[in-house]
Amino acid sequence: MSFSSTIKTEVALLNDEYEKDTIAALLRCAGNIQLSNHGLAIEFKSENSKITQKVFKYISKTYQIPIKSAIVKNMKLLKKTQYIIIIREKANQIIHDLGIMDETEYIKEVSKSKPRVQAYLAGLFLGCGSVNDLKVSYYHLEFCVLNLDFAKEIVKLLAKIDIPAKIVTRRAQQVVYVKKSDKIGDFLSNIKAVQSYLQFEDVRAYKDVKNNLNRITNCDMANYIRTTNSAKVQLEYIKIIEEKANLSVLDNDLQILCNLRKEYQDISLKELAVKYSEVTSKPISKSGINHLFIKIKKYAELLKSGDING
Repeated sequence: MSFSSTIKTEVALLNDEYEKDTIAALLRCAGNIQLSNHGLAIEFKSENSKITQKVFKYISKTYQIPIKSAIVKNMKLLKKTQYIIIIREKANQIIHDLGIMDETEYIKEVSKSKPRVQAYLAGLFLGCGSVNDLKVSYYHLEFCVLNLDFAKEIVKLLAKIDIPAKIVTRRAQQVVYVKKSDKIGDFLSNIKAVQSYLQFEDVRAYKDVKNNLNRITNCDMANYIRTTNSAKVQLEYIKIIEEKANLSVLDNDLQILCNLRKEYQDISLKELAVKYSEVTSKPISKSGINHLFIKIKKYAELLKSGDING
């Protein structure tokens, strides 16, 4: 089961005083209004049995009507099962009560109450929402609808719970999306998907720790490479002095530093400064060590060019 399916199953099993708003949003984005000789009918399809049961129970209980249901197995591709319900009786009343045809006025009322906004968004997620699998490296929450005005209303609803979202056109659909991981976590919390929220935060925390460790490791590796490369250059200058003359031509401080570098070829200038201080009992900084190496470099270059003789 995908992470989206897990969330939807959890939310579908919730019941509270704002369930009407959840059903209204669900039918608005995933219901289909049909017109036949028998009048209007509402058809609802889902691959999640718990979502279909939620709609079935709410409509049949609230409006006291019989509902036709069916299970269809698609033998193509992934052989998914679809659960279908068809509402014929009181269809006009239900469409009006739930703002299925004209969601603007309904959403305007919903927007006045945070709990209603949360319930409506829960329904939207059940009908047209998804969150990417936790195994992938990025985070993505989206709602796919056909109408741009409806997409804009969803953006406004998300803003009511402090979740900024954007809209992009994908083929014939308008996609409302959120990419910030903390905001996706906030969304799951707002729609009362508690277990899914905890699972999401656990994975997010693990990934953050892992990413931080990788950054530290990469930084350490980069520093090590820089240190090694610098030491290699310093050893080359020391070798030139040894071959063209002798370390004895240098003053005592430089001789000590050359010998320390030959002994400790992998340590940084800062660490070399500590070793130097231990040997000479003279405090010296990383900058001071670097200054001494500049003197060694200049002397080696003069020897190499023949400007001075050993």
